Amino acid sequence: MHLATTARKLPPTDFAEEPQIITVFVRNVSRIVILYLMFASAQADSINGARLVDACETALASGFTHTEGMVCHWYVTPCDCYHDDDVPEVCLPADAVEETLARTVIKGIRQDPELLQKPAVVAANTVLSELYPCNR
Repeated sequence: MHLATTARKLPPTDFAEEPQIITVFVRNVSRIVILYLMFASAQADSINGARLVDACETALASGFTHTEGMVCHWYVTPCDCYHDDDVPEVCLPADAVEETLARTVIKGIRQDPELLQKPAVVAANTVLSELYPCNR
């Protein structure tokens, strides 16, 4: 039997669609690369206690809006989901007030100059764990 007679004919290719497929692929790869770079730079630029104090002071003045408000909120209302031996555990009461927590963290970091250079999560949790320890 001859190969030419048994081979199936492939349908004609619509070459107009190929550039669109390539464009979509390039866009998706670009998005992945951008997200990776954003995550990597966020990890490399993690803030310390001094920057957290600045962010929380700005957040208090602006009503916890903008980036500073989100940063302060993130650190002064820690979830009970981050378990690292270097980070003290904090168990906040259900009625904890964000503004009060921010003022407490600012005051506590200023009172302990070593916390100014520690990572923000360590600084905030060190201060908060003294008032809100986890009794497990």
